[in-house]
Amino acid sequence: MFRLSTVLISTLSLLRLANGYDLLKTYAGDGFFNEWNFMDDWDHWTLGDIQYVPQSAAGNLTGVNPNSGGVIIRMDDFTTVAWDGKRNSIRLEGKQIFNSTNAVLVFDVLHVPIGCSVWGALWSKSAVSQWPEGGEVDIMEAVNKMPTNQMALHTDTACTVPRDNPGQTGTPNGNFLDCQIQRNADGTYSNTAGCAVLDSNPASYQDFASNQGGVWVTEYSAQAIKIWFFSRPNIPDALKSANSLDTTTLGTPTALFAQSATCDMAKALRPQHMVITLTACGS
Repeated sequence: MFRLSTVLISTLSLLRLANGYDLLKTYAGDGFFNEWNFMDDWDHWTLGDIQYVPQSAAGNLTGVNPNSGGVIIRMDDFTTVAWDGKRNSIRLEGKQIFNSTNAVLVFDVLHVPIGCSVWGALWSKSAVSQWPEGGEVDIMEAVNKMPTNQMALHTDTACTVPRDNPGQTGTPNGNFLDCQIQRNADGTYSNTAGCAVLDSNPASYQDFASNQGGVWVTEYSAQAIKIWFFSRPNIPDALKSANSLDTTTLGTPTALFAQSATCDMAKALRPQHMVITLTACGS
């Protein structure tokens, strides 16, 4: 039975060569979880009412579909939790570090968590610096009952992007100007929303399951961060090859964060690693 707090996922990592990107690594099947570190702590990152559990205690919160090789990650939505308690869930941080100016990530997802208070995300952050240093790219992030997915760029260096951006199909959410997270004198942070873009396609979140899921493609280059979303019926032929990808065939991206005089993309992001989070409530 499909649970509202479940993610079914497989992932590809690609490295750029002369004529596009060649497959570097596939995350799927029985070996999937060997490539990730399980966080073992309460959700102090977003102040969610969640206790992230280690792999040894994950139990049926993680699994692999033996037929498809798809990975199952879920929040505990079947245990009665005291009003002041925290619900068990999963936070995974990838062991592989990739170049933030020369890589493509492909997330092939069948289900995403959706429902009251639920906050799921597929994203990347610096693997060599303490957040927010080194930047963050949110590929899939939706909270509560948002109608569509939100993508975002967060930096710890000065980076502004234009509000009017004909190079993307998504629409700015908020000011979409200043991507820099500000560290305040008291140790707190402001402008944590960064530069956010909303997908206009309901299949990117609200209608995700009814479209049999979809694929997110994120290209990291010195010129831009580009994110595409394709619902299952609309996945292009370029993504059906298991060994290579030419991103120039994918059309206009859903979100585009481009190199400019006001944003040095090579400095905005440091080497990244993938993160999968599934929390609830939070801020």
